[in-house]
Amino acid sequence: ERGAVLSPSFLNTIDQFTAELEAIDGVGKVQTITPYVKRMNYIMNRENEPYKQVVQEDISFDFFGGAFGFDDSFGFEEEIAVESVSATWDPNTYKEIPTDPAKYGFETDEELQNMIVQYLLLFSGNLDNFINDDLEPDATLLTIQLKRSNTEILREVTAKIDSFWGSELSNGWHYSVGGGEAIALALTDLVTKSQIYSLIGAMVIVWVLVSLIFRSPVAGLLGTIPVLFALMGIFSFMVILKINLDIITSLLAALAIGIGVDYAIHFLAALQRHNNLDKIEKSLQQVMNTTGKAIVINAASVILGFIGLIFSRFMPIKQLGILFCVSMLFAGLSSLTVLPMVTIMLKPKFIYGDRKKEGPKENHIPNKRRIAP
Repeated sequence: ERGAVLSPSFLNTIDQFTAELEAIDGVGKVQTITPYVKRMNYIMNRENEPYKQVVQEDISFDFFGGAFGFDDSFGFEEEIAVESVSATWDPNTYKEIPTDPAKYGFETDEELQNMIVQYLLLFSGNLDNFINDDLEPDATLLTIQLKRSNTEILREVTAKIDSFWGSELSNGWHYSVGGGEAIALALTDLVTKSQIYSLIGAMVIVWVLVSLIFRSPVAGLLGTIPVLFALMGIFSFMVILKINLDIITSLLAALAIGIGVDYAIHFLAALQRHNNLDKIEKSLQQVMNTTGKAIVINAASVILGFIGLIFSRFMPIKQLGILFCVSMLFAGLSSLTVLPMVTIMLKPKFIYGDRKKEGPKENHIPNKRRIAP
């Protein structure tokens, strides 16, 4: 309904919302139309005795006489000199949103709303930043200033907005949250959800591919070990260094998956090639002396190559260099420590066959009978 924004009850609700929102740590000022209404209400009524019945010959407001009359020297831009009057009430009682009709000599809320409309007509400033019409506004804008911007504060503010207006607004009213910070929060949620879905999908694809390569679902699970440790290292250092999850850092997770599964495939393939030794420990030692050294050299060379990005002054590039080095380190170390340990514990058939059921083979010389001539 047009003009409902200026109803005393709705303006009082905005005032309550402002007080609750400004109580949140990290929220500065909330700019609304209510301070202007309070200021004009105080100026227009500070000499009037509250709850005094006013007899009016004309119900309509007179802009040029009575309580709403102005002389040439009156203005809201400068302080008005007012003669002292003897009164038994506090003029500051009018620094409020008028919600009590009897206090102002009225009988209904509609009369209070008409009085507020007259205030806005007399106001010489511009209120376009708060309402869409001076006489019958049906929309109002509330601007929230934040002392600091981070995801926690944005979520708390958004939750407060949803909980307050979700219960206060009646049918036919609706609200929306906008601005740069709201877009940033929506983008963060979108990146986070996309990251979760992409990581789960990529891990499933890695498991399927490694399982097909080695023809064993156990091999697929083993192939995800370096990937999981690489991701764990990336997200752990993001928390330690307070690096936000954004579009750039989210791309690193995909790179970590490719790096981790590469080391796992090399190690498992080498272990499968050297499974002809009598003891598993000897087979593992042979793999460490060959493929293990190659993994160490590869990881070290890539880390040294990306260390140069750490000295960049462009923060996203610097963060990318740090996290990439961390992912390479965790993927390489887990491939040479955790993956062999799990392999020894499980003794998977796709590498050792049924050898875990057999004991070590003993060298023996077959008996030969000597045939006499």
